[in-house]
Amino acid sequence: MRVAICIQEQIYDALKDLLGNLRELPDYCKMQSFGFMDLNLDRLEQRNTTTTIAISHYYKHPSGDMIADPDMEIRIFHELKMAEALSFQDIFGYKRVYHENGYIDAETKTMLNKFLLQWLRNLKAQGFKRPVCRQAGKLKRLVAHDYKSGLYDGIIGVCAYFNNELI
Repeated sequence: MRVAICIQEQIYDALKDLLGNLRELPDYCKMQSFGFMDLNLDRLEQRNTTTTIAISHYYKHPSGDMIADPDMEIRIFHELKMAEALSFQDIFGYKRVYHENGYIDAETKTMLNKFLLQWLRNLKAQGFKRPVCRQAGKLKRLVAHDYKSGLYDGIIGVCAYFNNELI
């Protein structure tokens, strides 16, 4: 294991620990840990040297609306083994680092990267684990089980496939 120096390297390592191979992420996956809101993963863009993902928790508001709490976009730089937060959204608002006019909000970048690293550490501590996706031809729920102790650990990975393609 390498020693991560900067926060972007620490974020990359935390994502890899949580999600596994960052070059081969599914288009969509849902992870659950008993007692916590589902964690959603969406692969937004895949390029040769980068991948952009969104990870989110959503809860159902009494109005019926699904509310992000939070929803973050993250860019992964595979060759550099670094990742950084691009945006953050929750019930209180939306923040982003890079703007259309070329402006980079350095203060927001620092704040979002610190939040992301802490959130990833919290997810690991809460029992979220790498999603296990298997080709099933339909929605497949895979339940993790601790076979040594015989206890159900509450982790469920959900992935959907149709005609051998992950959906």
